Amino acid sequence: MSDKQALSDQLSGCAVVQQLTEDEAAELLAMVKAVRRSRLKAMFSSIEEALGHLPRVLRGPARKILLG
Repeated sequence: MSDKQALSDQLSGCAVVQQLTEDEAAELLAMVKAVRRSRLKAMFSSIEEALGHLPRVLRGPARKILLG
């Protein structure tokens, strides 16, 4: 799959992607992936911090509910 197609998939078919060069698409795709990884890491960190406020006996079941 080309970087343009992968970027278009990440951005839900944004038409602007087709106007980018392959190098621009690759760079933007890398940035989008980095931001999404960072946000996911922050979300999991926040969940773990919140679970720390629960009584120890409830943390396991709450973690299963929140994280699936």
